Amino acid sequence: MSEGRLKSAEWPLVRGWRRRLAKVVALLLAALFLIRVAQWIWEGWSLDVALGMVLVVSVAILPATQLRQRTRATDDGLMIREDFPFQPEKFVSWTDIQYLAKEKGRWGTWVTAYLSDGRSVKLPGVQPNEIDSVETARPK
Repeated sequence: MSEGRLKSAEWPLVRGWRRRLAKVVALLLAALFLIRVAQWIWEGWSLDVALGMVLVVSVAILPATQLRQRTRATDDGLMIREDFPFQPEKFVSWTDIQYLAKEKGRWGTWVTAYLSDGRSVKLPGVQPNEIDSVETARPK
């Protein structure tokens, strides 16, 4: 293993305040849902309590799905999990990746891996300033 290269276990999966914020929002929504359930048990069924529970559950799904999207570097390639639980995890070999680049869109910037067969794959959980970290995880 070369000196400057990170081991796959050392490369960060998802970090920062966004992940902590998503966890806090999910916990608050779960607490709000439990309060609504207790209210439903205490006062009996009513339309506003039922609609409140549906709203809380539907909003709680969003941060839960965002927590699961990630890119994990291994010695053989990248394991990419996006749109959880609707798609299985994808594996992209290091030999198939030509280069990594930042993509700018209307709503933000993300990192894309361009493959040797002409396809491109978004790397969820990788911030644009972390491209160098991904490159150091790549075997030379």
